[in-house]
Amino acid sequence: MRIYVSEGSIRNSGHPNISYQYGTSGTALIWHTALPELHSSHSYFSNNIWSSQAEQPFFSIESSQGTTMISDYDLFYSPSGGKAPSGSGIL
Repeated sequence: MRIYVSEGSIRNSGHPNISYQYGTSGTALIWHTALPELHSSHSYFSNNIWSSQAEQPFFSIESSQGTTMISDYDLFYSPSGGKAPSGSGIL
């Protein structure tokens, strides 16, 4: 199982939860997609614990489609030493 935030989902939020090693190592815990800019999607996550499998990405964000997310006071753990998500689409 993984969390899929679908296009057309304008505002999503999740707090506090524990997401623990689900899916396969090549699949992100959260896959966040959106339609082009007019219908961009935004998610807000706070006070969560994200634990991935070795080499598993935490998030996959289609920022080129206007998707953004905020991760506020979340804790990230990866047995392979993965770093907390950052970059395009993460505010």
